Amino acid sequence: MKISFNLILLIFLFNNRTCSQNIKKDLIGHWLYIGTEEIKKEEIECPDLLVLNKNGNYSILNDCYGSEIENPIVEQGQWTFDSKENIILLTNRKFFGDYMFHDSIPILQLYVKVSTGKLLKICFDRKECVLEKYENIF
Repeated sequence: MKISFNLILLIFLFNNRTCSQNIKKDLIGHWLYIGTEEIKKEEIECPDLLVLNKNGNYSILNDCYGSEIENPIVEQGQWTFDSKENIILLTNRKFFGDYMFHDSIPILQLYVKVSTGKLLKICFDRKECVLEKYENIF
């Protein structure tokens, strides 16, 4: 009985770890803001581009607010994924210019509601969640 329980526990832990690794893998990419559930894609004049790199670095670009035309970075730092809470954490945030991605707090939490590799839906407040949609363009 104890052996079968340990085997089941081991399988569960392995599957859970594999699942969280797959979610993190699905998060890596170039995510273009396409609106909320109420806003259509074509109504957004200067969408943010959230770049989540495999090495744990991230960048946020915005053509209207970035200081360089060729590389309009407005923020950079590190990102991690908390699989237990389903949260992307943006840390070591460095801002370039006056534009800020949602807030200037040291650690920004992005609550992942949907992650398919092509579509990412997140919110910034767990209690009053307004889903923001991002499309993977790479």
